[in-house]
Amino acid sequence: MRTRLIACALLCVAAADANALAPLDCSKGFDALYREAAARRSAKSYEASPWRIVENAAEKAVYSFTASGHYAHPSVVRRQVVQRGDGVSINRSACSYADKAQSDRLMAEFDAMDAQLRAKAGR
Repeated sequence: MRTRLIACALLCVAAADANALAPLDCSKGFDALYREAAARRSAKSYEASPWRIVENAAEKAVYSFTASGHYAHPSVVRRQVVQRGDGVSINRSACSYADKAQSDRLMAEFDAMDAQLRAKAGR
C-alpha cells in the first residue's frame, strides 16, 4: 500500500499545479464521501486491502478509504500533490470517524509516508 501511494504521488509531481482542493466535508459521512469520490469522471477505484483507493488524475489526488477490519475504520485520507512556488507539497485532508487514538495513529502513518515522499522528491 505505501509503495503504491508513494509511486502514484511521485508520478503526480510532474503534473502538479496550484489547484489545491478544499478540505473534505466530513459532515457528509464516510459512505457519501466514498460514493462522491468514486463517481467522478476521472476516478479510478480499486481494492488494496485493508484499503479502498480512489485515484483521480484530474485532481492529482489519491483518496484512501479504510476497509472494514482496518484499525481506524471508518476513515478517509485524501492526498493531493500541489505546486507551491518553486516547490511541491502534499495537500492532505482527512475525516476519521474512529476513536481519537486510532485516528491519531493513522495520521502519524500518513505523516511518515509524506516525509518519505518528500525525501524521494528531493524536498
